[in-house]
Amino acid sequence: MATVPLVPFNALVGFSVGSDEFTPATAEARFQATAGASSEFVDITGKITKFAGQSGYDLVLNYAQDWETANSLAHFLLQHNGDEATVTLEVPGGTFTATVTCSSGDIGGTGNQVATGSVTLPVKTGPTWAAEA
Repeated sequence: MATVPLVPFNALVGFSVGSDEFTPATAEARFQATAGASSEFVDITGKITKFAGQSGYDLVLNYAQDWETANSLAHFLLQHNGDEATVTLEVPGGTFTATVTCSSGDIGGTGNQVATGSVTLPVKTGPTWAAEA
């Protein structure tokens, strides 16, 4: 049996929505797997048949709020609430790309601290992997 080497990496190298890069504002961006809802059917003999639901992904974002910059991530999410957008996560070795449905995040925060926001965006398609050329 072969031993597979481990090459750990800095989890987030880059985060973009469309052509805008939001890496400096992003503390966390990750695709979180979601389990599909399962169901079961019991026939008249009592036999149980289980059906697995379709799994998927959500994009989890934690970011610094910036309301002074017109094209900040906080503004983008607020202005595009309900819209679809293409997002890209850059990691060593390649990129993951997906289409998400935008949702506005938190507004405001605790005094004397950087205001942060957190939002979970449903992934409509993807993520797909593209290795570096």
